[in-house]
Amino acid sequence: MDRNLFTPIITKKTKIAFLSYQPIKGDRHDFNFKSLKNFGASMIIDVLFNAGYDVKITDKENANKYDIVLISLTSNLDMIALTRYLNNYIDWKRRKFVVCAGGFGMQNYIPIMEYIDYAWYGRVENEISWLIENNFDVEHQSLIKIGKHKNVIINQSNILYPNVYTFGGGMTKEQIYGCPNKCFFCYYSFSRKYINTGNNLYSFNQGYTSSIEIEQCKKELYKNFAIPEITSSIDGFSERLRFAMNKRIPNNQIIEFIKYITSNTTCKALRLKLYNIVGIETETETDYNEFLETIIKIGELKKNISIIVHSTPLNPSICTPVAYAPINIEKDYNKNKACLGKKNIQRLYETPYLKLLNDFFTEDASSLLEHTIPIRTTFDNIEIFKILCHDKKYKNLRTAEKINFMSGINGFKDIIREYSINEYLPTQYVNSFIGYDKLKIMRKKMRNALYNNA
Repeated sequence: MDRNLFTPIITKKTKIAFLSYQPIKGDRHDFNFKSLKNFGASMIIDVLFNAGYDVKITDKENANKYDIVLISLTSNLDMIALTRYLNNYIDWKRRKFVVCAGGFGMQNYIPIMEYIDYAWYGRVENEISWLIENNFDVEHQSLIKIGKHKNVIINQSNILYPNVYTFGGGMTKEQIYGCPNKCFFCYYSFSRKYINTGNNLYSFNQGYTSSIEIEQCKKELYKNFAIPEITSSIDGFSERLRFAMNKRIPNNQIIEFIKYITSNTTCKALRLKLYNIVGIETETETDYNEFLETIIKIGELKKNISIIVHSTPLNPSICTPVAYAPINIEKDYNKNKACLGKKNIQRLYETPYLKLLNDFFTEDASSLLEHTIPIRTTFDNIEIFKILCHDKKYKNLRTAEKINFMSGINGFKDIIREYSINEYLPTQYVNSFIGYDKLKIMRKKMRNALYNNA
């Protein structure tokens, strides 16, 4: 953090750094720690900066220069990345500095417990200075000291963070927190208590002139008709699937949305990206055909549009009703994957006015399994997480071979299976502002809708 005459001076002697490490996919932080998904870490750096601390970014080789090293987990996949980065690094195991991990991806500390001393759940901007002053040796309902397993509560914010702070190559300010929609699969919605600021979930003051994100195909949110790139969501091929997930988007709403944006745009043509969820319990080809029939009903349009469907396999996010659900690793998610060598597989439907396409990227069954293992790892089945991270033979296998390989490992069935609402979930020690009594009611409602209307 750059300092000048108008910023606080360094008054605290404690040496603090965030650990920088590469992801298992993509260019994490664009090779810049403060870029991309590290909003939370950048916010905490700003908090500590204003409290008189000089926070640095470090790698594992230089971590011993600091008193406290903080680890930002932006997703549950970061647990895999962190483990691979620190594995067999002796100096980390001999560390004298204190390590605390947190962030959106801190959903289950058990897989990474040998690399950290503390785990924090939820927001921490109001507590971080207090934690550092006490070297984290305190009691808090959102803090776990490794070796002292207990139930924790995801810490919340009551107000948006008020400061404008450095993020990536520019400045940013928090404008939304939480979501009122409570889609049954969404960890963000169930882990962050919504603060009503009057801003729409996606479409608030985005500041872009070339693209916009619009919540749930709500046509009234398309206000700047000069924007040609639109992103929205359906999250289920059929009404049956969407409604069961508390995503109440009827087919007619999708039709009206597409007709509205193409009728009102001042652009020559539009490009619409629809986020979708596949692999939902009881999903069949009938659900897909319903979506295709919905698109066919649109008919003639005033402007051309390309619709790209980006489908993601359902993952049992913790603290949600879907946490009880099984994952479908038998489905061939690559079947409709658009890529080189698969001629015309991207194109699903076409008219003179409309093209319906598959996105070029779709996760496969082994990727779904790898997303699920970190959040369903327990003290009893941690072996499967270690194999995922370190087994060279596993890394070189194809999708079906990876599934078959993992099926022989202890704990595999508990990673992929459905959990009854009367069972204790692998991560039930983590509590959100919505209690498990309510989650169980929602799961029962969701399951009835899926199985009774299949």
